[in-house]
Amino acid sequence: MGRLALRKYTESDRTDASEILALNATYRFTKWLSASASATYAMNQSDQNVFDYDVANLGAAVSLNYKF
Repeated sequence: MGRLALRKYTESDRTDASEILALNATYRFTKWLSASASATYAMNQSDQNVFDYDVANLGAAVSLNYKF
């Protein structure tokens, strides 16, 4: 999944372009056990240097499902 946004801040005469890329994967071992991994990467590009940044996040999860 990805997103691109362009923001114009009229109060501060600033324009930002931000991009986000997100990935997620799940592997189901059995009906009741699965594992997931996720990653996101975001960039913000601004005409004011203090607001330029890149950030990356990684995550993991193990899920147990019990139905009765």
